[in-house]
This record gives sequence, C-alpha cells and structure tokens, in this order.
Amino acid sequence: MALAVALGIALVLAFAWQTISTYWLKEAGLYTFVLAALAGVWVTNFFMILPLISPDVIHLVPYSVSLLSKLLFGLVAAAVLSHRASVVVATRPT
Repeated sequence: MALAVALGIALVLAFAWQTISTYWLKEAGLYTFVLAALAGVWVTNFFMILPLISPDVIHLVPYSVSLLSKLLFGLVAAAVLSHRASVVVATRPT
C-alpha cells in the first residue's frame, strides 16, 4: 500500500514539475530554474532522506559546504546547457 501511495505521489509531482518547469524556464531563465531545482533536491536530501537512512551521514559534511557544492554544480550545468542551446540554434540550417 505504501508503494502505491509513493508511486501516486511521484506521478502527481512529475506532472506538476512539468508544468512548473515550463513556466519557470520562460519567466525566470535557465540559471534561476537550475539553481532552484538543485536547492530543492538538496533540501529534500538533507532534511528528509538522509536523516531516515542514517542520521550520522549529515554530520560528515557541513550544510554550508554541501549546499555551496550543489549550487556551484548548478551554475556550471546551467552554463553548459545555455551554451549547448546557443550552439544548436547557431548550427541549425535555415
């Protein structure tokens, strides 16, 4: 039963994510969208999932270091995606 509930929640979140991501990408831009998404993943990992798996894992890496690492990864990912999109547009035949 718990698996059915988890899959149902995941399905609803997937549809919501698709709608929200389309809106955010148009309004806020790629960098804001990627940073917000990765910050959400970090919050979920450090405050929900990791305490359930092993409470000691959280004390291995300080919050500030792990958040900074995640956000720097997001900046680089957004830069790569932005550059990739511009290359694809520039090489498209007219």
